[in-house]
Amino acid sequence: MKYLKLATISLAAVLVLGSAVPGQAAQEKAVDMSPVHGDGYVLVNPESPETEHFPDGRTFMPTGKISPETVVVVTDSDGSLPGAMTQKQLTTMVAEQRAMKTSGQAAPDEARMLSPRPNSVEQVQDEPAYAVMSQRTYSAGYSWVQFSGSSQIGMNADTRLYYWHSVASSTAQWAEGQGLGYYRGYNGSTMGTWSAFYAMGTARSRVDSGASIPWGNVAAVTKFRVRSLNSPIAGGYWGP
Repeated sequence: MKYLKLATISLAAVLVLGSAVPGQAAQEKAVDMSPVHGDGYVLVNPESPETEHFPDGRTFMPTGKISPETVVVVTDSDGSLPGAMTQKQLTTMVAEQRAMKTSGQAAPDEARMLSPRPNSVEQVQDEPAYAVMSQRTYSAGYSWVQFSGSSQIGMNADTRLYYWHSVASSTAQWAEGQGLGYYRGYNGSTMGTWSAFYAMGTARSRVDSGASIPWGNVAAVTKFRVRSLNSPIAGGYWGP
């Protein structure tokens, strides 16, 4: 009986150790964060070791040399497509851009929303999910607070995205906002895509504020940061 007990314990220990090793290996397996080149697009991860973050809030994501028509897709940190974007939406939009170029038709200087958040409104079409309006709520104190919105894709290199924000009506609140945008350029001799926060001005009661911000041929999640200027808390809506 003693031998059986010891054998049982030993077997259990082996099973535990045997099952722990694959799990540990899975946890230790790193996400591949290198740029991935697809048909008409390139995936870049903002958390890649190759990405550089600067004190002024700018971020440089290397892509290598790509054509002006190539869509730069800024993935989530785990490498998945941004927001709720699907592979079908991405390939459909890239194909549409390519068809426009082939036919000699200029792609419109606009961004299209691919994954509206639950509180977005006026969704026009299901696949890809185009939307023309959206709004989200925010609240912030005197320090910057950042919010994420929908995933958008720019239709050409000249695309700009209009960010706006408001504060609660009939209040004395003032809120300063900034919206995340993108542009292509070099960091030393390396070609890539830069992200930066752009000023949106100050929203006051009954006076919204906003700005047209560079976006380009980028598919990414919109990001907005805001801070109160004259009261412990400021709150309102923002978009896109």
